[in-house]
Amino acid sequence: MRDGKDKNFKDLNELALALRVHPSLNSLAEYCQQRERGQRQQAFAALRQFLQEAACLPAADARSACLTILNLHNHAPDVHLLISHPLRTQFLIPTLEAWVRDEPLAPIPLRELGLLTRNPALVQRALSLAPGDIAARRFLIGVRLTYVDYATHHLAESILLHDLATTRAALTEARDLMHAAHDPAPFQDLLQEALHYEQLLADWATYLETRAGTFPEWCQKHNRPYRWPATYYFH
Repeated sequence: MRDGKDKNFKDLNELALALRVHPSLNSLAEYCQQRERGQRQQAFAALRQFLQEAACLPAADARSACLTILNLHNHAPDVHLLISHPLRTQFLIPTLEAWVRDEPLAPIPLRELGLLTRNPALVQRALSLAPGDIAARRFLIGVRLTYVDYATHHLAESILLHDLATTRAALTEARDLMHAAHDPAPFQDLLQEALHYEQLLADWATYLETRAGTFPEWCQKHNRPYRWPATYYFH
């Protein structure tokens, strides 16, 4: 579902039109239209109506509705109001959790619950059941690269926030996940990011041997044109 070729939606009105294709999602479509108009009170009345209706859906219909909502949300990267807190906590998460309990070896609910709750353990379970799942693999690679990014984002001040071995281990895990993919094409952007960090950490390790001057000074001397993020301190 996550790696489909559906259109991308630019606003809540477009999402509402897509939701209205599904009769069980009409109230959620109304919520989207009212939010787009700035009618917050009417919007949340429609959302409450949807949640009441959804509570009466048979399990199979609830699961289908859940996946439809998440798929539409996935194709609306710039629209942030569809997955409201009530929708998330009162319908999406409970539906996926019940699905996982009923079908613990089904990769789709594991993947969707893991992505929705940002839970790497669940996504890892999903990937072990469906190794070709691009979204699950990208998420897990991203978790490792985010760790490395955090560890290195103060290197402009000659500070590595995690120890070098642990940071390199996270990077190795990311590369292993990429190498295990059947098709490397969907991960080329992440590979380039990983290669950047590998070079950066290799240079840091070399710098530590002498620690002459600051790390940015060492990089300039050795023709390493890294772009350092701006750092702001508030007192």
